[in-house]
Amino acid sequence: TSLCTYSAAQVSISQPVSESVKLRETVRISCTLSGASISGYHVNWYQQKSGNRPRYLLRFYSDSNKHQGDGVPDRFSGSKDSPNNIGYLTIKGALLEDDADYYCNTWHSPSRSYIFGGGTQLTVLTGDVKAPSVSIFPPSVEEIATKKATVVCSLSDFTPRGATVKWLVDGKDQTDSVQSSGLSKQSDNLYMESSYLSLTADQWLRHETYSCKVSHQGKEIIQTLKRSECV
Repeated sequence: TSLCTYSAAQVSISQPVSESVKLRETVRISCTLSGASISGYHVNWYQQKSGNRPRYLLRFYSDSNKHQGDGVPDRFSGSKDSPNNIGYLTIKGALLEDDADYYCNTWHSPSRSYIFGGGTQLTVLTGDVKAPSVSIFPPSVEEIATKKATVVCSLSDFTPRGATVKWLVDGKDQTDSVQSSGLSKQSDNLYMESSYLSLTADQWLRHETYSCKVSHQGKEIIQTLKRSECV
Protein backbone atom coordinates (compact mmCIF):
# COMPACT_ATOMS: atom_id res chain seq x y z
CA THR A 1 0.00 0.00 0.00
CA SER A 2 1.33 3.43 -0.81
CA LEU A 3 0.14 7.01 -0.61
CA CYS A 4 0.13 9.18 -3.72
CA THR A 5 0.49 12.88 -4.40
CA TYR A 6 -2.79 14.42 -5.54
CA SER A 7 -4.04 17.93 -6.11
CA ALA A 8 -7.47 19.32 -6.88
CA ALA A 9 -8.71 22.65 -8.22
CA GLN A 10 -5.26 24.25 -7.96
CA VAL A 11 -4.93 23.25 -4.30
CA SER A 12 -1.85 21.16 -3.65
CA ILE A 13 0.49 19.99 -0.90
CA SER A 14 4.27 19.85 -1.01
CA GLN A 15 6.70 18.15 1.36
CA PRO A 16 10.50 17.98 1.50
CA VAL A 17 11.72 14.75 -0.06
CA SER A 18 13.95 13.89 2.90
CA GLU A 19 14.91 14.98 6.39
CA SER A 20 17.35 13.57 8.93
CA VAL A 21 17.62 13.75 12.70
CA LYS A 22 20.15 12.50 15.21
CA LEU A 23 19.03 9.81 17.62
CA ARG A 24 17.07 11.25 20.57
CA GLU A 25 16.94 14.74 19.06
CA THR A 26 13.90 16.63 17.71
CA VAL A 27 12.85 17.00 14.08
CA ARG A 28 10.06 18.98 12.43
CA ILE A 29 8.63 17.85 9.08
CA SER A 30 6.77 20.43 6.99
CA CYS A 31 3.63 20.22 4.88
CA THR A 32 3.03 23.31 2.72
CA LEU A 33 -0.43 24.02 1.32
CA SER A 34 -0.75 26.01 -1.91
CA GLY A 35 -3.92 27.50 -3.36
CA ALA A 36 -5.81 27.86 -0.08
CA SER A 37 -5.29 29.04 3.48
CA ILE A 38 -4.12 26.26 5.77
CA SER A 39 -5.88 27.94 8.70
CA GLY A 40 -9.16 26.47 7.42
CA TYR A 41 -7.87 22.92 6.93
CA HIS A 42 -7.20 19.91 9.11
CA VAL A 43 -3.73 18.44 8.54
CA ASN A 44 -3.47 14.67 8.92
CA TRP A 45 -0.17 12.83 9.33
CA TYR A 46 0.74 9.23 8.51
CA GLN A 47 3.82 7.08 9.00
CA GLN A 48 4.75 4.33 6.55
CA LYS A 49 7.56 1.83 7.02
CA SER A 50 8.90 -0.28 4.18
CA GLY A 51 6.53 -3.11 3.31
CA ASN A 52 3.82 -1.96 5.73
CA ARG A 53 0.52 -0.15 5.44
CA PRO A 54 0.43 3.55 6.36
CA ARG A 55 -0.26 4.23 10.04
CA TYR A 56 -2.41 7.19 11.05
CA LEU A 57 -0.53 9.35 13.55
CA LEU A 58 -2.58 12.45 14.23
CA ARG A 59 -4.85 15.22 12.97
CA PHE A 60 -4.23 18.88 13.73
CA TYR A 61 -6.53 21.86 13.16
CA SER A 62 -5.74 23.99 16.19
CA ASP A 63 -4.49 23.54 19.76
CA SER A 64 -8.11 23.07 20.83
CA ASN A 65 -9.10 20.88 17.87
CA LYS A 66 -6.74 17.97 17.35
CA HIS A 67 -6.67 14.19 17.57
CA GLN A 68 -3.96 11.67 18.44
CA GLY A 69 -4.08 8.23 16.82
CA ASP A 70 -4.48 5.12 18.97
CA GLY A 71 -1.19 4.15 20.58
CA VAL A 72 0.69 7.13 19.12
CA PRO A 73 2.99 8.58 21.81
CA ASP A 74 2.75 12.27 22.68
CA ARG A 75 6.29 12.88 21.42
CA PHE A 76 4.50 13.09 18.03
CA SER A 77 2.63 16.39 17.75
CA GLY A 78 1.11 18.66 15.13
CA SER A 79 1.18 22.42 14.67
CA LYS A 80 0.61 25.14 12.07
CA ASP A 81 2.37 28.25 10.84
CA SER A 82 -0.71 29.86 9.27
CA PRO A 83 0.98 33.03 7.91
CA ASN A 84 3.33 30.83 5.87
CA ASN A 85 0.66 28.20 5.08
CA ILE A 86 2.65 25.35 6.63
CA GLY A 87 1.60 22.44 8.81
CA TYR A 88 4.20 20.62 10.88
CA LEU A 89 4.74 17.22 12.40
CA THR A 90 7.19 17.40 15.31
CA ILE A 91 8.90 14.27 16.62
CA LYS A 92 10.67 14.73 19.94
CA GLY A 93 13.40 12.37 21.11
CA ALA A 94 13.61 10.51 17.80
CA LEU A 95 14.09 6.75 18.07
CA LEU A 96 15.38 4.26 15.51
CA GLU A 97 11.81 3.03 15.07
CA ASP A 98 10.85 6.50 13.77
CA ASP A 99 12.99 5.94 10.65
CA ALA A 100 10.20 5.89 8.04
CA ASP A 101 8.30 7.87 5.41
CA TYR A 102 5.87 10.54 6.61
CA TYR A 103 2.88 11.79 4.61
CA CYS A 104 0.46 14.63 5.23
CA ASN A 105 -2.96 15.07 3.71
CA THR A 106 -6.09 17.17 4.02
CA TRP A 107 -9.72 16.93 2.94
CA HIS A 108 -10.65 19.23 0.05
CA SER A 109 -14.40 19.81 0.32
CA PRO A 110 -15.06 21.33 -3.15
CA SER A 111 -13.66 18.27 -4.91
CA ARG A 112 -14.76 15.87 -2.15
CA SER A 113 -11.32 14.27 -2.15
CA TYR A 114 -8.17 14.01 -0.07
CA ILE A 115 -5.06 15.86 -1.21
CA PHE A 116 -1.76 14.18 -0.34
CA GLY A 117 1.80 15.39 -0.10
CA GLY A 118 4.50 13.34 -1.80
CA GLY A 119 5.99 12.15 1.47
CA THR A 120 9.18 12.86 3.43
CA GLN A 121 11.77 10.16 4.03
CA LEU A 122 13.06 10.56 7.59
CA THR A 123 16.44 9.07 8.47
CA VAL A 124 17.35 8.69 12.14
CA LEU A 125 21.12 8.98 12.43
CA THR A 126 22.95 6.96 15.06
CA GLY A 127 26.33 8.45 14.22
CA ASP A 128 27.36 5.11 12.78
CA VAL A 129 28.32 4.88 9.12
CA LYS A 130 28.66 1.47 7.50
CA ALA A 131 29.30 1.15 3.78
CA PRO A 132 27.12 -1.28 1.85
CA SER A 133 28.29 -4.71 0.81
CA VAL A 134 27.74 -4.71 -2.95
CA SER A 135 27.38 -7.75 -5.21
CA ILE A 136 26.46 -7.99 -8.89
CA PHE A 137 24.79 -11.03 -10.42
CA PRO A 138 24.34 -12.00 -14.09
CA PRO A 139 21.09 -13.29 -15.57
CA SER A 140 20.46 -17.00 -15.25
CA VAL A 141 20.70 -19.38 -18.19
CA GLU A 142 17.02 -20.16 -17.71
CA GLU A 143 16.06 -16.49 -18.00
CA ILE A 144 18.18 -15.98 -21.12
CA ALA A 145 16.33 -18.91 -22.70
CA THR A 146 13.15 -16.81 -22.40
CA LYS A 147 14.91 -14.02 -24.33
CA LYS A 148 15.15 -11.84 -21.23
CA ALA A 149 18.16 -10.90 -19.12
CA THR A 150 18.18 -9.22 -15.70
CA VAL A 151 21.40 -8.05 -14.07
CA VAL A 152 21.07 -7.58 -10.30
CA CYS A 153 23.04 -5.26 -8.03
CA SER A 154 22.52 -6.18 -4.38
CA LEU A 155 23.31 -3.81 -1.50
CA SER A 156 23.22 -4.95 2.13
CA ASP A 157 24.45 -4.17 5.64
CA PHE A 158 24.63 -0.39 5.33
CA THR A 159 23.66 2.65 7.38
CA PRO A 160 22.45 5.35 7.16
CA ARG A 161 20.12 4.96 4.22
CA GLY A 162 20.55 7.13 1.16
CA ALA A 163 22.67 4.93 -1.10
CA THR A 164 22.30 5.62 -4.83
CA VAL A 165 22.95 3.17 -7.65
CA LYS A 166 24.08 3.88 -11.19
CA TRP A 167 24.56 1.34 -13.95
CA LEU A 168 27.27 1.40 -16.60
CA VAL A 169 27.26 -0.83 -19.66
CA ASP A 170 30.61 -0.97 -21.45
CA GLY A 171 31.52 2.16 -19.49
CA LYS A 172 28.47 4.20 -20.51
CA ASP A 173 25.70 5.33 -18.15
CA GLN A 174 22.56 3.23 -18.46
CA THR A 175 19.39 4.84 -17.15
CA ASP A 176 16.71 3.01 -19.13
CA SER A 177 15.14 -0.21 -17.86
CA VAL A 178 16.42 0.25 -14.30
CA GLN A 179 14.20 -0.62 -11.34
CA SER A 180 14.68 -0.77 -7.58
CA SER A 181 13.35 -3.19 -5.00
CA GLY A 182 12.95 -0.31 -2.58
CA LEU A 183 14.73 0.05 0.73
CA SER A 184 14.27 -2.55 3.48
CA LYS A 185 15.53 -2.62 7.04
CA GLN A 186 17.27 -5.78 8.20
CA SER A 187 16.73 -7.31 11.64
CA ASP A 188 19.98 -5.69 12.82
CA ASN A 189 18.68 -2.20 11.83
CA LEU A 190 21.03 -2.03 8.85
CA TYR A 191 19.60 -1.54 5.36
CA MET A 192 19.36 -3.58 2.19
CA GLU A 193 18.25 -2.78 -1.35
CA SER A 194 18.54 -4.21 -4.86
CA SER A 195 18.69 -2.56 -8.27
CA TYR A 196 17.69 -4.37 -11.46
CA LEU A 197 18.87 -3.74 -15.00
CA SER A 198 16.34 -5.37 -17.33
CA LEU A 199 17.55 -6.25 -20.83
CA THR A 200 16.64 -8.51 -23.69
CA ALA A 201 18.88 -11.52 -24.18
CA ASP A 202 20.19 -9.91 -27.38
CA GLN A 203 21.15 -6.74 -25.51
CA TRP A 204 22.92 -8.80 -22.86
CA LEU A 205 24.95 -10.66 -25.47
CA ARG A 206 25.80 -7.45 -27.32
CA HIS A 207 27.84 -5.98 -24.45
CA GLU A 208 30.78 -7.17 -22.35
CA THR A 209 31.10 -5.22 -19.08
CA TYR A 210 28.29 -4.43 -16.64
CA SER A 211 29.08 -2.21 -13.67
CA CYS A 212 27.08 -1.20 -10.63
CA LYS A 213 28.32 2.07 -9.07
CA VAL A 214 27.06 2.73 -5.55
CA SER A 215 27.43 6.10 -3.81
CA HIS A 216 27.01 6.25 -0.05
CA GLN A 217 28.08 8.97 2.36
CA GLY A 218 30.50 10.49 -0.14
CA LYS A 219 32.19 7.23 -1.06
CA GLU A 220 31.82 5.09 -4.19
CA ILE A 221 31.85 1.33 -4.54
CA ILE A 222 31.95 -0.25 -7.99
CA GLN A 223 31.34 -3.90 -8.81
CA THR A 224 31.81 -5.12 -12.38
CA LEU A 225 31.09 -8.37 -14.16
CA LYS A 226 32.28 -9.44 -17.57
CA ARG A 227 29.71 -11.30 -19.63
CA SER A 228 32.32 -13.54 -21.27
CA GLU A 229 33.38 -14.80 -17.84
CA CYS A 230 29.86 -15.77 -16.79
CA VAL A 231 29.21 -19.48 -16.84
